[in-house]
Amino acid sequence: MAPLQECTLEHGLRRVDDDSVERFLGAEHAALIVVGSASPWCVDYLAGVEIAQVLGDLPGLAVGVLVLDAPGSERFVAENDWLAEAAGLPYTVLYRNGQRVDGFVAFSVATLLNRLEYLAFLPCVSAPVRRVPTRVAA
Repeated sequence: MAPLQECTLEHGLRRVDDDSVERFLGAEHAALIVVGSASPWCVDYLAGVEIAQVLGDLPGLAVGVLVLDAPGSERFVAENDWLAEAAGLPYTVLYRNGQRVDGFVAFSVATLLNRLEYLAFLPCVSAPVRRVPTRVAA
């Protein structure tokens, strides 16, 4: 498995940092995924989110990735006290028009899809949301 810094963020996922995060969070619907660079769980989760994006399961959702231990995240970490309360990584934070709505640890894209559905966070789509298969531990 490739470390996070070698992963290409494609299909609508954007790497954000201190210079771009405020602009990104101003989107009507945004999910900021906070990760650590060496975490295999983060890499797996991002891969699942990318698949969901490609399948069209995240319509209208801007998805950004902030790497906590990478240069350029220091100001965000210092200005967001809630990070200290995050139970682990990857931690996904949902924003609506710049306002933090929800935050949760997720190892599976199914968790993200369920939270979005529960909160009626995304605009209605004509097709039902497809569930992206998750890996089951043996």
